[in-house]
Amino acid sequence: MAVKKAVKSTARKASKKASQVKSAAKKKSATVAKKAKAAAKTGVKKAKTATKQAKSTISKARKTATKRTAGASSRAKKTVSQLKKEGAQKVSSAKKTIQKKTRKAKSTVRSAAKQAGKTVGKNVGKALKTVDELVHQAQEFGKTLLG
Repeated sequence: MAVKKAVKSTARKASKKASQVKSAAKKKSATVAKKAKAAAKTGVKKAKTATKQAKSTISKARKTATKRTAGASSRAKKTVSQLKKEGAQKVSSAKKTIQKKTRKAKSTVRSAAKQAGKTVGKNVGKALKTVDELVHQAQEFGKTLLG
């Protein structure tokens, strides 16, 4: 009778301990899952804002470029008509100025696009890194549970 009772109580204790471990694991995995989800959301959000910023930066740069080019061409028309009277030498210098302005506008757009791309990449990378860290934490926790 005593042996039967001892076995029963030991079994009860063992099952209780097992259920405690199980619930702890569930809680931890749920927390990790939540964290991973949040990290992914943040990553997506950051990437979206980065792309928006990139678009706006590029459009601003494009507008600036257009303005510069337009300004240069209108100035060119005036100066060319004015300089026709004064000689060919001054016309060529005016042409060089126009080319310079146009080139500057192009490089502005190019550099803006490059920077925007870097920002997007950086934000997405950060989000992925966070998710990887969370997965690693979950794995470590699993190992501790298993002993």
